[in-house]
Amino acid sequence: MNKKSFRELAEKITAGVATDTEIALFNEWYESFQGNEKVWSVEEMGDSQEVEAELLRSINQRIGGDAHRSSWVEMNRVAAAVIVLLTALGGYFWYSSGQTISESEVMSDLEIRNDVEPGKEKAILTLGDGTEIMLDEAKQGLLAYEGNASVKKSEKGLIVYRPDTQLSQPSAQEDKPLVYNAISTPRGGKYKVMLPDETEVWLNAMSSIRFPTQFAEDVREVEITGEVYFDVASDASKPFLVRSADQIVKVLGTQFNIKAYSDEESIQTTLVEGAVLVEVADEHVRIKPGEQVVNPASSPLQVVPADVEQVIAWKNGLFQFWDTNLKDVMRQLARWYDVEVTYLGEQNEIAFTGFISRDVTISNVLQMLEEASSVKFGVEGKQVIVKTEM
Repeated sequence: MNKKSFRELAEKITAGVATDTEIALFNEWYESFQGNEKVWSVEEMGDSQEVEAELLRSINQRIGGDAHRSSWVEMNRVAAAVIVLLTALGGYFWYSSGQTISESEVMSDLEIRNDVEPGKEKAILTLGDGTEIMLDEAKQGLLAYEGNASVKKSEKGLIVYRPDTQLSQPSAQEDKPLVYNAISTPRGGKYKVMLPDETEVWLNAMSSIRFPTQFAEDVREVEITGEVYFDVASDASKPFLVRSADQIVKVLGTQFNIKAYSDEESIQTTLVEGAVLVEVADEHVRIKPGEQVVNPASSPLQVVPADVEQVIAWKNGLFQFWDTNLKDVMRQLARWYDVEVTYLGEQNEIAFTGFISRDVTISNVLQMLEEASSVKFGVEGKQVIVKTEM
């Protein structure tokens, strides 16, 4: 099977239009790949990463909308095998450049005793006086008046801050300090909020944003932790500043993602559209769309090319991995499924490529990872055990 045939067949299967003969052909090729490291030929199939990138893009387009996402969850076994194949290819090519992993032994003492549901829309709103509102439990409509703004929950669950016309009059604002609110997501939570300037913000699990209910006259400034995606409303007279740890990102109107978890080795700022300036102490870096600033704990800022689709996959309902190491994969799963992870054996030099819906239970994810590697998983309660060959 050459590159063109493989790609066309995989796309037919994921689109649900493949014939029985084509499915049988794919299964035959897939089984031969599982047992033969020489099945993939660079001369015939092309560069593996280029082929995977094309497939990821085409399948992403098919499941991009909400209408496709529900059918994605119910994807049949053969279509799911395409995704497993992508993760297997990533593992194979990674391993072939390092060490060869032998056939995984059966670990009968490790099993998935229970399943864990995926995360959902869940967050806590903390008002200026310290009052907490569980947003996933709150009813639609007005939640509070804070400072010079009303806080409402829309029909779709979006939290919207709107300046109150009476409270926003100059006479009403004189000598009034800014009132700050915060929205935080727990493990297994995500949320979307519209700030007073109509900037849209998406929070990943274990993330937070703190902001004034009405911005100052000369600047719009917020603070974040965790991972947050911004679609900033354009306002040339008011720069938009995002603080995270020791870093400041300055923008006017743009789309970007900041990943600033405390358990990660660096803060990563990825630009989707527009332009941003990243500042840390006396360092200043300006980046273009498709670039990422990496801010390590004790090293200078680095500008690197970014796979934007992979970076913002979480916002679009996906886990997307590209040669991602096992511990990084498990950190993402732990945040989203609200589980603790325990490791048995060495985890070095194990990586995955592929994508999986964030709407499925954890057993579906772990099964795909098992089929693509020598790793075995066990689940008991909220504890995930990861066991690798010694």
